[in-house]
Amino acid sequence: MKPLSKFVAAAALLTVLTCGVAQADNFLFSFSNDPNGPGNVQGTVTGEVFGLPHNGTGPATDIQIYSYPAGLSSYALPIDVFLWAGTIGENSYTVTSGVVTGGGFYITQANGINDQLYLSSNCNCQMFGLMLGTNFVDLGSNDTLYVWNDDGITPTGVIYTPAQSSVPEPTSLVLLGSGLIGIGGRLWKKAKG
Repeated sequence: MKPLSKFVAAAALLTVLTCGVAQADNFLFSFSNDPNGPGNVQGTVTGEVFGLPHNGTGPATDIQIYSYPAGLSSYALPIDVFLWAGTIGENSYTVTSGVVTGGGFYITQANGINDQLYLSSNCNCQMFGLMLGTNFVDLGSNDTLYVWNDDGITPTGVIYTPAQSSVPEPTSLVLLGSGLIGIGGRLWKKAKG
């Protein structure tokens, strides 16, 4: 093998070994009314937050609602919140070693102000003023029917649980594949002579 070829193969191997594989986690969520809060529909909302970093801060890549109390609306499930026509005012989570430790999401004025979702959100919202640790959903009722609590990320607020084991992000897989192809190509050329 020529010295330059050895250098390229070594660089490819070093890239694969040192860059590692970035991980993205999905988390199931659930929340119910705070017994002393303003929510007027009893029951639990469940869903999933997609694409959060395994260890760091970043936005969700999608959020879906899997269930909600019957008194809230009659929307077909699952509901893909990222397909709503509304204003996303917050979308940043902090995850520490696979556990959601801070941040949140909210979308308002969706689908003609009929739909809103807040998950562990700290916002200064036009309709409600300052909201800290708010978990709220309104579906199709123009803010007349909702599940609501302000308990943040707690056992009585929103609960985030890992939905699956960590999966590599696509860009990491491309990098890993490129490095392995480079190494394989060099070894093949060496064997061929």
